[in-house]
Amino acid sequence: MNNIDLDGGGGVVIKRYNEENNLDCNFGGITLGDDGENINLTTIDNMKLDDIGYIHCDAQGSENFIFSKGIETIKKYRPVILYENNELYGSYLYDNVCKSYPNYKDESKFDIKKYCMEQLNYSKFIDRFNNGIDTLLIP
Repeated sequence: MNNIDLDGGGGVVIKRYNEENNLDCNFGGITLGDDGENINLTTIDNMKLDDIGYIHCDAQGSENFIFSKGIETIKKYRPVILYENNELYGSYLYDNVCKSYPNYKDESKFDIKKYCMEQLNYSKFIDRFNNGIDTLLIP
C-alpha cells in the first residue's frame, strides 16, 4: 500500500494513525503504492465467484488493474458494474498506481466500459451516475 494518504490529508499514514490522529487522513482511501504496508492480493477471476450479479469497485485508481483480471468472471456472469471512473475524477491516484507498478503497464490500459459495451454488448452505460464520478454499466 502507499505510505502517504494521497486522497485525504496527505500525511504519512502510520504517523497519522499513531501520532497525528488529530490531523486528517482518509484511511479508507489509501491507494496501492510504495513504502507502505505489504498486503496479499487476489484477482476477481481467482475468487471463483458463483453467479455474481453486481460489482461495485471504488479502488482509489486501481480499477483498471482489478477489472483486467476479472474478464472471465465478468464475461460469464455479465454483472451490473458500478465503478469509480478514473477518466471522470482525474488521474492523480491512477497515475500513482501506474508509477508504483510499471510492470503492469498492459493491465493499466484496460477499459472496462469499452470491454463491456463492445465485447459483451452491454445495453447501456451511464457516466457520472447519480451526479458523481462513477460509471454504471448495465448488461
